[in-house]
Amino acid sequence: MKGISIKRFECYLLYLLSIHVAALFIFFIFRFTLFCSIDYQFPAEIKGDVLLQSGAFLRGLWFDNVIACYILLLPLVVLWVAALCNYTAKWLFRFTTVYFSCFYSVSFVIAAANIPYFEYFFKTINSSIYNWFGYGGTTAGLMFGESSYYFPIFLGLLSIVVFVWGASSLASYFYRRAEKAAPQISLLSRVAVLVAGAICIGLCLFGIRGRMGYNPIKVSQAYYCEDPFLNQLGVNPVFNLLTSTLDDNRKENRTLHLMSEEDALSKVQKYLHRQGIDRLSPIARKVEREGTPNRRNVVLVFMESMSANLMGTFGSDTDSLSGQPLSAILEFQSFLLLRYSYQSWYLFHALFFSGYHETECHERFCDSCLFGTAYRIAGERIL
Repeated sequence: MKGISIKRFECYLLYLLSIHVAALFIFFIFRFTLFCSIDYQFPAEIKGDVLLQSGAFLRGLWFDNVIACYILLLPLVVLWVAALCNYTAKWLFRFTTVYFSCFYSVSFVIAAANIPYFEYFFKTINSSIYNWFGYGGTTAGLMFGESSYYFPIFLGLLSIVVFVWGASSLASYFYRRAEKAAPQISLLSRVAVLVAGAICIGLCLFGIRGRMGYNPIKVSQAYYCEDPFLNQLGVNPVFNLLTSTLDDNRKENRTLHLMSEEDALSKVQKYLHRQGIDRLSPIARKVEREGTPNRRNVVLVFMESMSANLMGTFGSDTDSLSGQPLSAILEFQSFLLLRYSYQSWYLFHALFFSGYHETECHERFCDSCLFGTAYRIAGERIL
């Protein structure tokens, strides 16, 4: 038996609201996992302030609701029209289940990827991840080769499985309820559904906008204190990825159309009068000093993410890179590039500079060397 439209629409709304709340809860789980897993030392005045820290989660709920409202809008409109026509069918609930499963699966994958991304870069995931798509094999190797990534991967897969199962169960339950509703349809019922649906769609659009005022919600709305971690914790990773992608695609932010590599290379060779050196560089030149050199070269070799197994130091059993000692490789490279080798090499076990990215640390290290303020910690002579 088919029921009056308002009761059927109530079933539709309860179904959509259940999905919406479940998605917000899963987003909260990802945010709480990030909060607990990151190695961050709060200042003394913030460490014990639970009320201040909870502000990041409240703003996170705000941003999560924006993404959830984006996903909710289409099913809400479809089921509203179905309720106006007093229509229900199993395929309708299957469609909404597949729709929610697809969009929220992608959202949960992004939220899971944000955990290791934030731990490494100390910022919410953004459009920079597209640069890794050109190195699929390397990226996959890094993901599955690092044991610390296993838990975010497991959490992402688990959230997808639980959500899909929950959405399917809710769809079956509310379909049975909608199908059992009485078939009477009156003009008053249609007007009630029309008004109620319009109000719900208006609330959904307001949720997408995020706030009242001239401009919709922006990432800056998550910043509420002086702590950088708490300010970024409230930003939804899906929201940040979408906004950064849209910003990159603006006309003023698009990549410049530069000349081809071949044209650039020919012009450099022409203007600098260089023919290059085979197997070294097309713009390299060989400089030979007359007489015996009386000064030594100073070369800084920065090696990122070199483990003990590859370095042949720090207690490693191996003592080579591709079968050769590291010292021999460095000596050969210095002789090949600069012709005059160094008398000694020092390996710095630890250098401490305030910065989150290696580029910034490199600049500060070079500046400190320039002004004579750099210091070596447990330096080891290897040549």
